[in-house]
Amino acid sequence: MRGIIIGAAAGVLLVGLGQADRGQAAEEATGIHLEIGYQHVFHDGGPDMAADGSIALPDVTLGVAVLRAGYEVEEHVMIEGEVMLGLSDGSGTISSPEGNIPFETGIEYGFAVFGKAWYPAFEGGIVHARLGAAAIRIKSSALGYSSAETSENLAYGVGGEIAISEDLCLRADLTQYRDSGETIEAVSVSLVHHF
Repeated sequence: MRGIIIGAAAGVLLVGLGQADRGQAAEEATGIHLEIGYQHVFHDGGPDMAADGSIALPDVTLGVAVLRAGYEVEEHVMIEGEVMLGLSDGSGTISSPEGNIPFETGIEYGFAVFGKAWYPAFEGGIVHARLGAAAIRIKSSALGYSSAETSENLAYGVGGEIAISEDLCLRADLTQYRDSGETIEAVSVSLVHHF
């Protein structure tokens, strides 16, 4: 819960930043935008299950669809919402003294809110930084048992957009979702429509 509060507060602080002059190249990143994309997620296995480290949790990679909507509240500053929907699960083996245990894990869904500061980097392109909070529902199964839990995460990242037409841009992001027990890193590519 503390991560959610800190992330939300930091995102609100970003809303008060960014008063640089608007350049012609930044016109693609004004007002409202909607986007859809794909996120390749690297899920850190987290701490070992046993205090002596005898049970190791491997890292896995997951596929996630990402939907975003944003609104520019003032020059170069946006509020952005994000929805994640799991597409493909990851699998691996847990090493333990009793042998290897196969398991599967995946993201069922997730929600995030960001404050985003952006700046025109070149003609038709921008760079941005995001800071906010996320809640991600993660499912796991092993030995016939399954469980799901929601992790509350501080979320932050950087990225950029390049215009491909008057209203459409291609966007790439590096984002990290972090709580006290694990780290989820994501690389995403999306198509953005600016209104």
